[in-house]
Amino acid sequence: MDPFNSQQLFWVTVPDLAPVVEQVAVHFQTSGFHVQTHPVSATAVYVYLIRPTNQAFQQPKPELMIYIEGRGNHTVVQAGAASGNVGLKVWKALSNPGLTRGAMDVTGRALYRVAGQPFPEAPAPAPVQPPAPSPIPPSVMPGSPVSGPPVSAPPAPVSGPPATPPSRLVRYCTRCGSEILGEAKFCGQCGAAAPPHK
Repeated sequence: MDPFNSQQLFWVTVPDLAPVVEQVAVHFQTSGFHVQTHPVSATAVYVYLIRPTNQAFQQPKPELMIYIEGRGNHTVVQAGAASGNVGLKVWKALSNPGLTRGAMDVTGRALYRVAGQPFPEAPAPAPVQPPAPSPIPPSVMPGSPVSGPPVSAPPAPVSGPPATPPSRLVRYCTRCGSEILGEAKFCGQCGAAAPPHK
């Protein structure tokens, strides 16, 4: 059974994962974990986060396992149960989702830092402003006389910026369902191509 319950693609690669693993290990060691690593190759490694125990008779067990692997033009990071014997549903119920998300974020930032590239932050949503009220022509204002021809509004300008900003377009990834903001061409969670605007 696959022990991983979370996976994320980062669109960056490094020739050697050792500096990335070192940064991840230092981060979690300062959070009180023991960290063990098991390199598979220069581009694939397992990282085990172990919560220390005060009981001498109890063998400490890894609380989270992180697998990092470079694949062509991206790096896959998976996190989940450190034991393959734990059923996936049981693990999801008992796991610490904050630790899993934190492990993904720390590993992704370390990858981009080692690659010398800025970490792609999610863009802040654009503020939505209410449309400006349109002026009411005098001929339709309450209490105005009905006699005379109707007053026509002045012609709209042909060029220039629109009076109100366009509404924010929201799209969702067809693979993982994550929200895709702005003009992004790829999903920030799974890396799939973003669907076109409708």
